[in-house]
Amino acid sequence: MNRCVLLLACCLLLPHLAEAKLDHKGPGFPTDCTLCHDPADPDWSHTAFVHDTTRFPLEGGHRALDCEQCHTGSQFAGLGADCAGCHWDRSHDDVWKLQIGRDCGRCHQPTGWQETRWNHDDEPAHYPLAGKHATAACLTCHPNYQTRDASAACITCHQRDYGRTDHAKVGFSTTCDVCHDVAATDWRATGFDHHAFDHDRTGFSLHGRHASLDCQTACHQNGQVPTATDCASCHRAAWQTSRHDGAHLNLPTTCASCHTESGWQPATWRHDDPPANFRLDGAHAAVAACATCHTGSVTQGASRACESCHAQDEPAGHFGTPCASCHTAADPNWQAADLGPNFDHTPTGFPLTGLHQTVACGSCHTGGQYAGTPTDCFTCHWTRSQDDLWRLQIGSPCGSCHSTAGWDMNVSWHHDQPPASFPLQGVHATQPCLSCHPNHQAQGTSTPCDGCHHADYTGAANPNHQSSGFSTDCVQCHTAADPNWQAADLGPNFDHTPTGFPLTGLHQTVACGSCHTGGQYAGTPTDCFTCHWTRSQDDLWRLQIGSPCGSCHSTAGWDMNVSWHHDQPPASFPLQGVHATQPCLSCHPNHQAQGTTADCWGCHASAYNTARDPNHVQLSFNHDCSGCHQARDPDWSRGVIDHSFYVLYGPHQTLTCLECHASGYQNMPRSSTCQRSCHDEWKDHKEPDPCYRCHNTRNWGDADD
Repeated sequence: MNRCVLLLACCLLLPHLAEAKLDHKGPGFPTDCTLCHDPADPDWSHTAFVHDTTRFPLEGGHRALDCEQCHTGSQFAGLGADCAGCHWDRSHDDVWKLQIGRDCGRCHQPTGWQETRWNHDDEPAHYPLAGKHATAACLTCHPNYQTRDASAACITCHQRDYGRTDHAKVGFSTTCDVCHDVAATDWRATGFDHHAFDHDRTGFSLHGRHASLDCQTACHQNGQVPTATDCASCHRAAWQTSRHDGAHLNLPTTCASCHTESGWQPATWRHDDPPANFRLDGAHAAVAACATCHTGSVTQGASRACESCHAQDEPAGHFGTPCASCHTAADPNWQAADLGPNFDHTPTGFPLTGLHQTVACGSCHTGGQYAGTPTDCFTCHWTRSQDDLWRLQIGSPCGSCHSTAGWDMNVSWHHDQPPASFPLQGVHATQPCLSCHPNHQAQGTSTPCDGCHHADYTGAANPNHQSSGFSTDCVQCHTAADPNWQAADLGPNFDHTPTGFPLTGLHQTVACGSCHTGGQYAGTPTDCFTCHWTRSQDDLWRLQIGSPCGSCHSTAGWDMNVSWHHDQPPASFPLQGVHATQPCLSCHPNHQAQGTTADCWGCHASAYNTARDPNHVQLSFNHDCSGCHQARDPDWSRGVIDHSFYVLYGPHQTLTCLECHASGYQNMPRSSTCQRSCHDEWKDHKEPDPCYRCHNTRNWGDADD
């Protein structure tokens, strides 16, 4: 049905195609008229062509245009889509004549040709519009719509403004933005005051007091521009009235070396720089007025010698005019010489070191007396001040013990040297002097131990020194190096040798009371037997092998390096082979030594009875094992019978005993009867001669024919 309607519509509309005012055929419009025309429309001229289907959608004012305004001469195909094609190539709408480019869309909008958005910051202008520039009409700067070769220099447009003022008269630069701000909305907005004018552009920045001065009355008098930038050009009058000139202080005209822009005062004159070259330290730096030293404002020829100013400060009894010998310029006052080692005392023959450097001069130079002052320690530290608490008992040369570092510091008294001659060791070295020398009494002090330690001797209870008859010569048990009085019990300090029983080995570590029971020292037995058997029953063998312990044991240890010799009495049985490796209890169970048999059968009967190769019992071997076995053999299987009665040669050596001794070992035949016992092969022989006539024991096959 729809297709029929469509065909009917086309048939009805085709006659109108020939009558169309617009050439449809030339541009190649399709014959499907319904793409643009409505069959129900009574008027052929009404179209509904959708331009968005082309590559140029219609926007804004383009929608209201008649098609032929763009498609002149009925040209539809091949038209360009760029703005300049219509607005310049055809109509020359651009009054700027393409000076700012063919891309109309950069400035104009489809809504209307006059609705522009030109950005003066971008190409090709590159000139941001600010202030008054932003509101000026384009033709104000670009007459006749001329843009090319337009200068960005202010004077190009503002020559009249520059000429109407006295800028040229005062020598102002034609670079207007030195004074004027392009962002200002009024040419006269600056008023040329310091706050609006950027003086930094002139090369002379305004700081401090300069920033608040009036231009014409202070620096640019009579409109003088440019003006010299050196200080003296403006401040020469002040330089002269301040007596800085050559006739007075002879100071340079470089004001900035002393003054700052914050104000003429205060000045920072550096006295250690030229032309003075005299550093101000200490009290000199505190002098407020220069005239204190430079009377009459005179600087040239001023003396640097202290006495030129300080002659009146020198008191009586001083050492002449070179003040610096004792005083320094850095002293806070004239009296400061007494407060530090400023005076070089070395040339006097008595250099000041240590605490002598901090002592006031008057402490040694009493009554202002400097010449002839004694330099020996004794005069100051004893004759005058009685500093020695020992009252010269240990000598008068103070320097032998004390140093200038301090009277009580680093005292180097050597107790092992005269007059003491008593080395301090152990606890003695840690005791304060007054422990042995009460009231600082040195002379007459006893050096024997009992002199100080008698109470320790009588009070000793373990052991009781008095009841044991110990000597009062303490060093027999104690040493001066012991860390305490009880140290004698902690090691072999006592020399036991004079007692006739020197302590060796473990005896050195045994406590005295272990041997000296009940505190008994005199008459203590020295034989081993008394301690190790009578008292302690240490001998597991219970004296069966003798009571002289020392014959086997040593003081190195009861079980260490035991030197029992089994080949000597009471054993008299040398240990060899396996015997030497067996523990004692293998042969002496329960430590039973006496009555032990020395013959082999006593210990080895079970080995005899169980022997199988050969069977000792079956073969009736002798019970004297030594016939075959040796005590030095490393094991029982090494038994070898003495076969010298019948020497074995050749194959006889490889035979087992039973191959020959199948019937026993007794009454064995000799070589002359071999044919009757072992070699019955003789039966095959013609002659029953003895075997040995033809054969030998080395090889049966080597028979002599």
